[in-house]
Amino acid sequence: MKMIVQNVWLEQAAILIILCFILPSTFCKKARVVHTNKFQTITSYNLKSNRRSMVSCDTFIDLPFSAEIGYNAFSDLPRQPSWSPFLQKVIYTDLLKRNSKWTMNMLGIEFGWTAICTKDRRRKLVKWKSTSGTWNKGIVRFIALEDRDKVSSRMSVKIEAEAPKAIASLFARSSAVQSFFENMVIKRALKRFKKEAYKTDFLNKQKINQNK
Repeated sequence: MKMIVQNVWLEQAAILIILCFILPSTFCKKARVVHTNKFQTITSYNLKSNRRSMVSCDTFIDLPFSAEIGYNAFSDLPRQPSWSPFLQKVIYTDLLKRNSKWTMNMLGIEFGWTAICTKDRRRKLVKWKSTSGTWNKGIVRFIALEDRDKVSSRMSVKIEAEAPKAIASLFARSSAVQSFFENMVIKRALKRFKKEAYKTDFLNKQKINQNK
């Protein structure tokens, strides 16, 4: 538990450093940071703008295992926090219909949404949309790649979302919100997914097959 808390603190601290030093022109100076024993929490924001801040990402990553393994890992929704930055918890509200509830905590700001699965094709794709809370929708596809030497696949992701007002207010430009969402949230999650699924799903499957 101590190690988990330390990792969360380090991740939050790294994002604050990026916001404050790497993107100084886009960080909202009116945000106030309160220091606690284990975390730094943004507690006040410049909320003058009432405009919706929309973000999107259309990207892919090649995986060193089959589309089936990728699909099985990704579609197990409660596992999502193990590779998704800032995602705290995912639970099924209706397992048969694959309805779910998602909770995120980004820089001390907690928000969430409920979602329904609108299309689910085993080994191929998962499509969803939110039904309440933070608006978002997306589709993830798993495509087998032809490679004579090894089994591999491609995971493509297309997501559209509304950035929570408190998060968007940390940036002076909408382009900075978009860059943060695309690079620090989605692409970062894909890299983590590749490592997690390879270690937990692919290697374990190999061990099971070897023991048969």
